[in-house]
Amino acid sequence: METNIGNAFDGVHLLQLIANKDKDRNEAENALSLFTSYFEKKLFKPVEIIASKNGYDENVAFEAIQCAFNKVWNYPTFDMRKSHCKNEENAIINWLIRIAVSQMYDYSRKGVCAHITMK
Repeated sequence: METNIGNAFDGVHLLQLIANKDKDRNEAENALSLFTSYFEKKLFKPVEIIASKNGYDENVAFEAIQCAFNKVWNYPTFDMRKSHCKNEENAIINWLIRIAVSQMYDYSRKGVCAHITMK
């Protein structure tokens, strides 16, 4: 599974592998792990800022990010055509930030956020 090409990280390819979890669950789990480890650190600061502006601390931001990756596992629906970004990595980051913020608000209203479903 090659996901690095030079300095470019192919998040779209990893999302495709995650989407094919019914065909090869082990490969999808490995892809999610790589995807999470790469993008988690890129999400923390912007999500922490949004959390802080809404009266939450960094723990809430961290949990929202974890819930966002759970949501990605359940629904890997990224579509570059819907993004205003020209760069795929920035488009994925913006997509993930929107998911994390949505999960943060869901958690504050309902007390739960996305969990990985075992299908």
